[in-house]
Amino acid sequence: MGNGFVFELKVFNRQKNLNLVPKPKLSRGDAVGNITRSVQPKTNKQNRQIMENNFDNVMSKKTNEELIKIVTTDCSKYQLLAIESATKEIELRKIDTTKFQEIVEKVNSENQKQNELENNTVSSGIRFIHFVVDSIIVFILYLLIGGFFLFAFNLNANSNYLIFLFFILTSFILYYTLMEFKFQKTIAKFITKTIVVTSDGEKATLNEIFIRTICRCIPFDRISFLFTKNGFHDRISNTKVIKN
Repeated sequence: MGNGFVFELKVFNRQKNLNLVPKPKLSRGDAVGNITRSVQPKTNKQNRQIMENNFDNVMSKKTNEELIKIVTTDCSKYQLLAIESATKEIELRKIDTTKFQEIVEKVNSENQKQNELENNTVSSGIRFIHFVVDSIIVFILYLLIGGFFLFAFNLNANSNYLIFLFFILTSFILYYTLMEFKFQKTIAKFITKTIVVTSDGEKATLNEIFIRTICRCIPFDRISFLFTKNGFHDRISNTKVIKN
């Protein structure tokens, strides 16, 4: 009985000592941290779901060709979630996977063509030669056209600025529009063996050439090509000058 009493007393004292050890208190920051860690996984999952829904919505509006490009040739331009959404949309539409190779070959061909166009785009120095030579041609054309009308109708250009402006603009527009539409080049471009094409490398339409000509009247357009291969009138009309 004595030994049992001593054993119970030792157990009681050990429990008493354990209870006397102070328990660590959580600071406010630790408490917030624990809450944040418990909420964080849920928040990340919700954000991912929202992004997936957004990508699914965007991909549902893409054409078949655009979807195929996203999962093949253009995959490096998109996030993984976007590619996954595009893949799901392809499966939903049951797009024939045999078309993938056709699209890839088409894109590669277009990229190769664009690279060739870019490499063949003439330098700013050549464009400056075009500007000088064609300006001289336009002035000569103005003298011929203006001189004919001034002589035929007995007009005096010095006394009427509008007459002078009309003839110079007429000469300017006729020269560039007719030459670049008919021959894809002006006299200066004949000399440098260059031609005008669209941004896709095709022959420009009359409307594109006319826009290109009118845009030459934009202030500072004549020197814009000194800072870039394609000047203002090139960019606005979606045309460029390349080596023939």
